[in-house]
This record gives sequence, structure tokens and C-alpha cells, in this order.
Amino acid sequence: MTQDVDPDAMLNAARVYSSVRTSAASAAIRLMGVLANSAGMAGTDTGAHDKRRWAVGNQQRTRARAAADGDAAV
Repeated sequence: MTQDVDPDAMLNAARVYSSVRTSAASAAIRLMGVLANSAGMAGTDTGAHDKRRWAVGNQQRTRARAAADGDAAV
């Protein structure tokens, strides 16, 4: 099977793609600039990290107790 290709349609599609790519890249760069001031906010909540450590430890202790009691469902 062959497919006819219209060179003008391909060129127009490439131009549209290029325009969209340029606009998206420009928007992403602007967004990075806007968000730069709040970049340090993620992952610096030491209280949350401590709670996660506690939760993991608590889960391990609960499983150990359940295993000792013969409860394999936990």
C-alpha cells in the first residue's frame, strides 16, 4: 500500500508544530521563573519526614507483633 503525501501540507504541519513547540518552551521557561522563588518549599518539611520515619517504624512493629501472634493477614 502506498500513501500520497502532499509536500505543502507536510510543510504547513511542520510550521504549526514548530510554533506550538516554541510557545510551549517559552511558557515553560516563564513558569520556571515564576516558581523559582518557591522551589525550596518541597521536601524541606522535617516534621513530615520525622512522621514518615515514625509511620514506617510503627508499621514494622505492628507486623512483627502480628507475626508473633500468628496473624499472617497484616
